[in-house]
Amino acid sequence: MLNGLKTLVLCFSLVFLASCGQSVCVMGFGQCNAPEKPQTTPQATTQLSLTVSKANLKINETATLTISGGAPNYKLEFDGVGFGSLSGTPGVFSSQTTYTYTASIQTGTVTFKVTDSSVPAVVKRASIVVELR
Repeated sequence: MLNGLKTLVLCFSLVFLASCGQSVCVMGFGQCNAPEKPQTTPQATTQLSLTVSKANLKINETATLTISGGAPNYKLEFDGVGFGSLSGTPGVFSSQTTYTYTASIQTGTVTFKVTDSSVPAVVKRASIVVELR
């Protein structure tokens, strides 16, 4: 009778035995927190690059900015005299890699900065000079 009871208790205990990752949970006791999937960070496959189609613009002319390499997604920001306008969604991380810049009515230098998603982030800069007609 005693051996039968030991067998019954053993079988009953095994029903409530659960394996979670490297931890064991018996009848609700113990840790059953399986480790989360490790976070992966984007890695650059090639060097980040920011190119402008024209280094000098007249007022209201346009230039194309192209982002390549690095780790997508990218954030493009710009500042300078009069700023002008930039197509797309500048200032936020996105998969966009081509932007059109339209020069403002003020002359001076406009600086563009692209940041990629690698950890640590890589930053590249380019400039356009806006001139009088």
